[in-house]
Amino acid sequence: IKILSFEYILLGCIGTLTGIILSLMGSQLMAWWMFEESFLPSLFPFLVLFPGITLLVWLIGMLNSREVIVSPPLEVLRK
Repeated sequence: IKILSFEYILLGCIGTLTGIILSLMGSQLMAWWMFEESFLPSLFPFLVLFPGITLLVWLIGMLNSREVIVSPPLEVLRK
């Protein structure tokens, strides 16, 4: 359970951080090139979305792994 939790938390962190950074870079470039304005990013993505989406990825991953967690290892390997 600890290994699966760590894996899903890590996947959630990497995915969320990648998405936030790419969206902020896209917004910055769009503000510079298209609108010729300065861009001041908000802390909302890092304070609310990062932990929220990471928690959601962990929760969905753990719920989908219920069958693997409660089954004996040999039964899982035979599948």
